[in-house]
Amino acid sequence: MKNLPCRNSLRIHSCRAFFLALWSPALLLVVSGPVDAKGGTEPGAGSEFDMPRIQYWTNKHQSAEALRIIDKVPVTAKNANTVHLLRGLAFRSGRDPEGAVAEFDQVTNLDDLLAKAGLVAGSYSQVERYDKAIEILDRAIASNANADLYALRGEYKCAQGRFAEAIPDYKKAALKDSDRQRAYLCVGGELLRRQGKVKEALSLLDVGLKAPDRSSDGKYYLCRAMCYGQINDWPLAEQSCSIGLKIADNAIAKAARARHGSVEEIAKSQLLLERAKCYDHLGKKNLAALDREAHLKLSAATEDDLLGAAEKSR
Repeated sequence: MKNLPCRNSLRIHSCRAFFLALWSPALLLVVSGPVDAKGGTEPGAGSEFDMPRIQYWTNKHQSAEALRIIDKVPVTAKNANTVHLLRGLAFRSGRDPEGAVAEFDQVTNLDDLLAKAGLVAGSYSQVERYDKAIEILDRAIASNANADLYALRGEYKCAQGRFAEAIPDYKKAALKDSDRQRAYLCVGGELLRRQGKVKEALSLLDVGLKAPDRSSDGKYYLCRAMCYGQINDWPLAEQSCSIGLKIADNAIAKAARARHGSVEEIAKSQLLLERAKCYDHLGKKNLAALDREAHLKLSAATEDDLLGAAEKSR
């Protein structure tokens, strides 16, 4: 029987999930696609890669089947890089990042990895080899820049604590993809806030929150509220929290019908806590107490849902 997680570990998991969704819009991107590769076939009997079957099993996360098909092709000096790329992608699909990077490390020409730069860099990031991930993204961006690649590079720079360097990447991502401008610009604003550049953060957040975007933005109003809190503008901080809470409530109501809403629920929980702090500074102790009570109830409900899901998985 599997051990169920304790409530404290669930709370930690929930907070990590929230900040992951806040800091990493790249995780919401579709950085995938077919597993074809540059130079993926060789002429001649018995030497051609069966790409449809490799792609099928890779997309099914059946790495053993994909590897079996790849290994039918004789390895030559000409196709060795392609073999290692395809094997690495197969290991990645099987959730084996160590196996994936072991294969990618054997590719002698980095340019041969660029066809799947996002996936390859993602595997290096999973084993915390961020320098290598960024090196691959640098080459890919120089060759064919797009929003996904800029956002991933910004994410990996954040993982290294290089926040100031990450901000331009999120701004460039926003310029490349108007559908996700809000997410990219607001993450840039949050990074500025964490560096203590509150005025610059508020300026970027205001632009981001006005941008047309399909993403839910309750959590981004939390960022703006925290900015106002840092400069002791508690009325505007409270106003931002209240706006964020309305948006979060609407998102939760929609997500409940789709049986999904953990990120917005965590955002709502954090917004309630932040608004309680605002009410404390504004002398509204009763309202602060109500928000803290609501925060505790929501946190407990989220943990109960996670415990229920863990119970069912036993």
